[in-house]
Amino acid sequence: MTCIDCGGPSLGKRCLKCYKASRIRESKGWTDPKTGRVWIRLPEHPRAKKNGYVQRAIVVLEAKLGRYLDWPREVAHHINEDKGDDDPKNLEAKPRPIHTRDHETKHEFTREELVQMYEVQGMSLKEIAAPYGLHWSTVAIQMQKKGIPRRRSGKR
Repeated sequence: MTCIDCGGPSLGKRCLKCYKASRIRESKGWTDPKTGRVWIRLPEHPRAKKNGYVQRAIVVLEAKLGRYLDWPREVAHHINEDKGDDDPKNLEAKPRPIHTRDHETKHEFTREELVQMYEVQGMSLKEIAAPYGLHWSTVAIQMQKKGIPRRRSGKR
């Protein structure tokens, strides 16, 4: 069979690339106010959550590549770091360890900075991480490496 959109080979009406593109256009989706990520409803997608939603960046990148991402080894990386900008030119597949390393080394705190913010000012890990675009766990790892004990109040 041939794809009704591009004329390429397909197993159904559309090839995988055109099918995903049409589903992205048809889905309204929603934006997570905490992370800025856009989610669209694609219950048949292998990475869809129980509610049927998947991150739009993943679907757009997979359409660009013409294949599914090799989860959990690959992640969709936003080049400009704007998680709401899912333009195909702004997305690239990155191996998870390299992606994690790149984000962890984006800002290296000194021991004195961490002690001042965490112990003296009483800031949470999330409050320390947010201005630098880091995840709280990145701050926790840096604290551990620098020998700063974490409080166990449940406050991240």
